Amino acid sequence: MTGKRIGLVIGNNYPNSNKELRFAVADAIKMKEVLLDKDICEFDEVEESIDDTFVDARIKIEKILKNANHDDLVFIYFSGHGKKHLDNGLRLLFKDAREDFPLATSLNFDYINRCMRYPSLKSVIIVLDCCYSGVAGIKGDDLEETLSNYSSGSGTVILTSTGLIGSSKAKEDAELKHGIFTNYLLEGLENG
Repeated sequence: MTGKRIGLVIGNNYPNSNKELRFAVADAIKMKEVLLDKDICEFDEVEESIDDTFVDARIKIEKILKNANHDDLVFIYFSGHGKKHLDNGLRLLFKDAREDFPLATSLNFDYINRCMRYPSLKSVIIVLDCCYSGVAGIKGDDLEETLSNYSSGSGTVILTSTGLIGSSKAKEDAELKHGIFTNYLLEGLENG
């Protein structure tokens, strides 16, 4: 690969709210550290979005996907709350999310799909550690149709902490001081 490795890590603890998490920010900061480590992932640059607003996070997501070159690898990591909504799609929550207006104040995962249509993009990895992450990009029950909507069908990988079946809840662990999924992902990256 001749391009750059660029990343965006997003962590939302939702401080001073009824949806406060303990380790999502720690997850994002540790992921950034591992991505930048020359002995592990060797990323060239990694931007962070820590307890950002909905609009600030949207801008950072579009910016990284819009500005990537054809040979670049783009890595986007999200740790925080996810909710399934009206169309059974995934909505990512930020610090200013409002339960009474979820469509107006949360990020529909389809927004990321639309940003991935910028013509220069080829290789994108998305990691989601949140509840309902298994429905990322899925509309209804037709997985084959959903997969056909990705630009070329190749070059896009989505890793999720939950699946389409089984538990839809992502969990944090006080002993690990991370989300369980992220902890073991980091462990795998660090130790091979």
